[in-house]
Amino acid sequence: MKTITRNLTGALFFAAAGLGTARPQSAAQEIHLSDIRAQQSQESIFASAPCRRARESPRGLIGQRDAIDPKTLVPDLNTLMEKSDEVILAGDLDRAVVVSLSGESTATYHEVMVIRSWKGPHHAGDTLTYGMPGGLVQCGPSGSNDSWFWESPGGNNWKASYEGPYAYVLFLRQSKGNETQLVQGLRLAAGEGLQGTFLIQVPVPLPFDAERYCAGVLKGSVEHCDSLLETSQSPVMVRYARDPLAKRYGGMPASEFLQEVRSLAAAQGFAEKSSLR
Repeated sequence: MKTITRNLTGALFFAAAGLGTARPQSAAQEIHLSDIRAQQSQESIFASAPCRRARESPRGLIGQRDAIDPKTLVPDLNTLMEKSDEVILAGDLDRAVVVSLSGESTATYHEVMVIRSWKGPHHAGDTLTYGMPGGLVQCGPSGSNDSWFWESPGGNNWKASYEGPYAYVLFLRQSKGNETQLVQGLRLAAGEGLQGTFLIQVPVPLPFDAERYCAGVLKGSVEHCDSLLETSQSPVMVRYARDPLAKRYGGMPASEFLQEVRSLAAAQGFAEKSSLR
């Protein structure tokens, strides 16, 4: 079972963590990872319908791969920015995988720290939480007969990622209507909540030099990370292979991509908010 689990977590876009769902919130109300964790116990995850099915499975493992409607994917970055409520450069801080409000699927929530912002109310150093449909949850106490439920929207069309850590350019909007049954609060702006994230690898310098490294975005280091990424030649990665933006932006040096985002934001009337300015 450990081998199966390791293979699944490598194939899925989402990290595993057995933590809870959230109650409905208005579109204007910001949700935080601490809220997600406070709103559902591990026992309630274990008692959920997906976990019950997983425990009943002979392999203790059950999951599903869902196709993304190509009509929900936008063809260009300008449209993606228009659809977004927030456009930010951020670093990952923490995450949790939960059973969604629908009771039949999973969602992965990421807590990030803003490095710079092109659209939306947040500034460098702020934290925010956004969610994505899908993920892997453990359905029994660790050390017992392990059982798992996983969901992978987009099926097998995810590219293997570079070795981390990463920074992320995120295009986010608030979930609306029935979308909140899958993901509450902020979600990626298009592609059924899966289009709108661009990965930038933050390489480890060898020999190691702390002045040239930004392993995590912590309070007090945002400006340092911002400065490194401003001139970074690390290639941008678009994980979903069927994303129409992958051909244009996949492999583009990070510094060029950040400049393109900056120019598009300015053309739409939004001023960049950076720790460097």
